[in-house]
Amino acid sequence: MVKQLQQTIKQLFKLSFLSILLVTSGCGTMVFHQDLPDNYRPGNYESEKWHDTTIDGMVEISEPVNLYQECRGKPWANIEIEYTFTNGLVAFAGNSVLTWAVPALSFISPYTPWAYQVQCGAYSAPGA
Repeated sequence: MVKQLQQTIKQLFKLSFLSILLVTSGCGTMVFHQDLPDNYRPGNYESEKWHDTTIDGMVEISEPVNLYQECRGKPWANIEIEYTFTNGLVAFAGNSVLTWAVPALSFISPYTPWAYQVQCGAYSAPGA
């Protein structure tokens, strides 16, 4: 009876530890702000997109984000870059497969996706 209780407590401790580890798994957000020219105000955020990197985020896989194209020629107001839980889950799955296939990759992160949103400036007429 006591031995079963000790095993149950150990299992609960492991489960709690893994849950805490999962919840605090290093998600983060960076926001870049730019002062807008006169007659512009921040508009709505565009839909979330992913930007892919490798080698611990030092090498870009996807093309760099073209802010002129994203904002259709208008100035950008804010850029929000996030490493979300979903990004971490995809990176974990991808990295697990890649490090299983090539064990030497276990020392780096072969795939790191980041989510980003761009908030473009919207023209507002003077006095509006």
